[in-house]
Amino acid sequence: MQKLIIKIKYLHTKDYLVGLSLVLVLLCSGCKTKNTENKAVSESEIRKPNIIFLMTDDQRWDNMGAYGRPEFNTPNIDKLAAEGVTFDQAFYAVAICMPSRVTMMTGRYNSNHKVGFVAPEDYTLSQADFEKSYPALLKKAGYRTGFIGKVGFTVTDEATRPSTPDNHLYKQHMGSVFDLFCG
Repeated sequence: MQKLIIKIKYLHTKDYLVGLSLVLVLLCSGCKTKNTENKAVSESEIRKPNIIFLMTDDQRWDNMGAYGRPEFNTPNIDKLAAEGVTFDQAFYAVAICMPSRVTMMTGRYNSNHKVGFVAPEDYTLSQADFEKSYPALLKKAGYRTGFIGKVGFTVTDEATRPSTPDNHLYKQHMGSVFDLFCG
């Protein structure tokens, strides 16, 4: 079982995120807040949250200091957990990196997206399916998005076999969704 940590915090332009070993980063600034007092609010007065989605790979859920294990030196993740939101009941339906990453991006079970290593679930993710992923939906909603780290799956024009082709062409198939792409 892998842990999922999402940190939502209002950041000023002078704030910096330093020293984080990030596998997946999604920086966003674009959701609108609801004016509960029915007063006119200008666009410049609306504070838009930054969202950082951090997913670690190939570790047990309790292999972090934040979960009571001082023998693991994870100070940056521990700080994110202390200041942000942790989802202690989150789990992955598939304990293998590629299908679990696609599940996190699309919100679909492996039996539905069929991206994995072994037949019959050994397809790539189609461009049409990637365009329905949460980063693509956030981008369409006006968010600025970024990706840093291991992609771990391949996006192709159509879902094809095998899931690990010779050429991944990440930037070609995923670059339009991310303002910053370092995958």
